[in-house]
Amino acid sequence: MALIATIITYNDWPLIKDCIESVIDKVDRIIAIDGIYIDFPGDSELSCDGTLEYLESFKKVKSLKTAYCSEIEKRNLYFEYLKDGDICLNIDSDEVLITDLPELTADIGIIQIGEQGDRRRHRRSNRFFRFKEGLHYWGTHKMILDKDGKLFANLQRVGTGYTSQKIDVEFLHNNHKRDYNRQQDKKKYYQILMKREAKINEPTT
Repeated sequence: MALIATIITYNDWPLIKDCIESVIDKVDRIIAIDGIYIDFPGDSELSCDGTLEYLESFKKVKSLKTAYCSEIEKRNLYFEYLKDGDICLNIDSDEVLITDLPELTADIGIIQIGEQGDRRRHRRSNRFFRFKEGLHYWGTHKMILDKDGKLFANLQRVGTGYTSQKIDVEFLHNNHKRDYNRQQDKKKYYQILMKREAKINEPTT
């Protein structure tokens, strides 16, 4: 059993540096998927701003490359490198972990995410969990199903039959540190993504 941080990224320098530095000493290894997302503005298939070279400078980071894939496809790719019982810490490239990682005794650990400088916090149930064979993202990039196609976890809900615990783990989101053009690109991309994923009906169990 290993504790593994999973990240998807594309041209995220220098935020990816903050992200990696916040977790690299707290996990056994990191799996990072680099490459442009489908519908995302840009001409380069892989990161060309130093992100990729930075990731490949660490022995502890397994850097994988795939271009013009959806977020779901990218996230399912890192699942292929997890084994049954591994602990998955799913962190975005513009987030930092600001706490230690306690022992996870349940299937899923409920963590908190906030924006730098904002006191509000959101609970997330799909970010820190014990991997089980057959888990996969489906329909939306926020929803994980089990091998039987039933809900394992989404942002705020744990699937029926799975255990959870509220733990003192917190991420801070640093999108505000991106330059203006990058923020606009991401905004346009998420507008397309949300319209596409809004048509998906979530499993009820």
